[in-house]
Amino acid sequence: MNSILLKIKQFLGSPLFFWTVIGLFVFQALWLVSSALYPMAFDEAYHFSFIQVYSQQWSPFITEHPSYANHLGVVTRDTSYFFHYLMSFPYRLITVFTDNQIAQIIILRIINVGFFAASLLLFRRAFRQLNLSSALTNVGLLLFTLIPITPLLAAHISYDNLLILLISALFYLSIKVIQRLQNSELDLLSLLGVIILIAFAGVVKQAALPIGLTAVLFIASYGGYAFRGQSLSGFSQEIGLRWRGISSLLRVPLIVLLILGSGLFIERYGINLIRYGATAPGCEEVLTFEQCMETGPFERTYQYAQNPVPGFSPSFSDHSSRWIGGMWYRTFFMINGDVPIDRYHNFPPLPLPALGATAIFIAGIVAAIIYAKQIFRRPEMVFLALAALFYATVIWYLNYTGSYNYTGRVAGANGRYLLIVALPLIAVLGAALTKLLQRFDRLKVVAVVVVSLAMMNGGGVMSFWYRSSDTWYWDNPLVESMNQSAQRVVSPFIVE
Repeated sequence: MNSILLKIKQFLGSPLFFWTVIGLFVFQALWLVSSALYPMAFDEAYHFSFIQVYSQQWSPFITEHPSYANHLGVVTRDTSYFFHYLMSFPYRLITVFTDNQIAQIIILRIINVGFFAASLLLFRRAFRQLNLSSALTNVGLLLFTLIPITPLLAAHISYDNLLILLISALFYLSIKVIQRLQNSELDLLSLLGVIILIAFAGVVKQAALPIGLTAVLFIASYGGYAFRGQSLSGFSQEIGLRWRGISSLLRVPLIVLLILGSGLFIERYGINLIRYGATAPGCEEVLTFEQCMETGPFERTYQYAQNPVPGFSPSFSDHSSRWIGGMWYRTFFMINGDVPIDRYHNFPPLPLPALGATAIFIAGIVAAIIYAKQIFRRPEMVFLALAALFYATVIWYLNYTGSYNYTGRVAGANGRYLLIVALPLIAVLGAALTKLLQRFDRLKVVAVVVVSLAMMNGGGVMSFWYRSSDTWYWDNPLVESMNQSAQRVVSPFIVE
């Protein structure tokens, strides 16, 4: 028995198992790419339409609002636009060879799968930079990819996929900077990379700002502590020394990226702040009410405001419980898209993946509390926990002060918003669980196997197979046949 458990443990930490996890994820995402009818639920039509708008010009700045783009909102001052601009270039190339929209969408989806898959490789490097075991790293990535909405989001045309790639790089480089600061050394190359990534991530999606702000404040404060007692001239000499240590081949690209990223960031956030008094102006501050009513989020919020919950009084506890419940539900649920029949029909989470992930999350929180002194003795672990906590708090606060505060309805509690901090949390909680089970190797392996099997019972693409119907798929006999066959195979084994 011990020899079997040892072999399982060795396999879990092997490169073969890691690449199996990556291959499994890519397989799931590509299955969804080639199966799910356009547009899928997570605003895919919005992103594709925005890409098409940018394909009409070469500049990243839209100076006049296109009359046909009212449904996209304030495209001239939108802070989350750079993904659409970048993706307009492969879209232009694709249209040279085909005007078939299905082919265009599938190719753009595949590029998005590439973004997400690359982020997993970067997160693995971040885990190893933290000196976490290869087994913990591989299992953490496996469980992450078995969350039902993970491959589903990756298969979308969505700025979230580029964002998670940039944020994974940001976490990796921030960890490198913090670890060098522990030895009173400055990793200038990684620090410049952090600044560049924050600038570009901020114009890919505004949601990057809480994580970027955490990185800036933590590195600045910890750097001040690491270089305490050193004069300003001495610190300037340190920067000069580190700059000269950077290869001359890297200096020009670094300067160019720093100027471009900073310029794009300032043009959008700085000018918005000067012109409208807010980094992200509301729709009616830029467009007319009639134009704004053509956008889904504005129209929904307006309708909620016209029909508030009778007798409603805002409450932190009421909002928190409903927000957490909504986030949990929309992390493990399954949903179709804007299809002809039963559009945006969602199914509740399947029990074993949802309960398995919830159980290990709660166990990780308990372990992190018990071993807080050991885990958070390392400043990079403190950074990861603070970044995840601050980001989640900002998302919660914006939801509270938004539609809930005025209408009593919790709108936009989407689990996919938390995926960009899921892996940093897995690193922290996984390290805590490793401490908790350090003397129980047999129990550790058994727990990993049990939770993994639970997650596999309807997790990942299997949730799509089990819940979907013919109206969810591309109108193609082969696609329909493949999904029907997959459904027949998995259905007898899924615990409902």
